[in-house]
Amino acid sequence: MDRLVTDFVSINKVINLLYGRLPVYLIEDGQEFPVKIIAMKEKGLIIFNNRSSASSEINLLVIHNGTRILISFSRLGGDGKGTEILKPLKMSVSEAKRESNRVILQDNVPKLKVSNIINQNDIHKAIGFEDKQVDAIVKDYSQKLNAKFKNVNINISVRLDGRMRLMQNYDKPIYIPNRNAEGFNHPNFLPFNEYIRLVTVSKLNELFISEITVPLKYKEYSSLGYIQVNSENVLPFESFEVISKVAHSITNDMIGTGVFQESKEACEVNDLSLTGLSFLHPQSRLFSRSMTMGETIVFDLFLPDKKKIVCRGIIKNIKNTEVMFRVGIQFYNNTNSTNEAIKNFLDKNQE
Repeated sequence: MDRLVTDFVSINKVINLLYGRLPVYLIEDGQEFPVKIIAMKEKGLIIFNNRSSASSEINLLVIHNGTRILISFSRLGGDGKGTEILKPLKMSVSEAKRESNRVILQDNVPKLKVSNIINQNDIHKAIGFEDKQVDAIVKDYSQKLNAKFKNVNINISVRLDGRMRLMQNYDKPIYIPNRNAEGFNHPNFLPFNEYIRLVTVSKLNELFISEITVPLKYKEYSSLGYIQVNSENVLPFESFEVISKVAHSITNDMIGTGVFQESKEACEVNDLSLTGLSFLHPQSRLFSRSMTMGETIVFDLFLPDKKKIVCRGIIKNIKNTEVMFRVGIQFYNNTNSTNEAIKNFLDKNQE
């Protein structure tokens, strides 16, 4: 089955088809490390990679339908803070095999549980329906923000507009103290040139020189909307901190209403690796509706010492046992803190 592909047209088709919707891993020293795909542009593939390397070549892996697809890229450049532009060189295709060590959770290993499971599509559906509790939350926080800032917009929407799409691609909020002061760039915020391109298209009021836009996310994974504040004067960084805290409070209050229908079953975890896990879930109406091969789910993973982390993954397999369903998950763009917590647990419990 092993074959090498050097045709750039074929390689780019695979990148466009798979690398934006499947988990992508950097292969380094025989280990897998998740990376975030930002965009595919004419110049090349743009990624965010928090691992520094002096090598001019980088290997990125995806697994699709039992096939291991490894593409080698050359580094064209980057901002030195994690964002890199890559040019594809070659692609190898082979049968998929587990690359990272797996911990089987037996008697000598602490028991782990998965709960609060929700299909990512159901998150979007919940936002698509008008809900009086959510409307009340938005109205309350709008009044609080308007008491401090003049031009406030709390946008709750499942549809990605230009701002949401850029913030999602770069996984960064917008903070522009003064858009007339060229060259402002900070690694924690949307690049200045991307913002200028955005406002040129959207034709922002020319009187507004400063903007803060903070995404609203379901447990830091799925976009629910954003808080946008514009000003005719420079907005200080303290304003960004205030708006960020409000965004966090809004999402917590929205989750607290129960509008997102999560499976509350406490599901025992069978095995865990850096790239995924499996757990047992009883049959239920919610399970039948939400658990489908290829779908993306968000869930809470409970580690020892009452530590809870939020994970996201793609359902790769579902097997019917005598009593339960065994669900196999491949992690998909988990947050850095989640990846670090899983790695620490595995390091402590490897055989």
